[in-house]
Amino acid sequence: PGCSQENTCDAFVCREAAPNPNVPAKEVLAGQSVKMEWLFTERHVGDCSVYISYDVDMPRSQQRYVKIANIPDCRSWNSLNIGIPAGLPAGR
Repeated sequence: PGCSQENTCDAFVCREAAPNPNVPAKEVLAGQSVKMEWLFTERHVGDCSVYISYDVDMPRSQQRYVKIANIPDCRSWNSLNIGIPAGLPAGR
């Protein structure tokens, strides 16, 4: 509510405003894959997407993202290996 463009709202980002200190950051290398797991409280209808951002220190509404994967019918899965594009520069 109150957003003229959904991709500029904090709700667009499926992550918390600050990292959970009890969950260590996982090192991910360009050109390799990472196993992603998720749990829906309801069966999500439709596709899911995976995005990456280097703007992690900015407010969520100012972060920019690049889509790196599409997961058709994601409710059929609870985990998947996602390939990280080899050309991505190093980040945090």
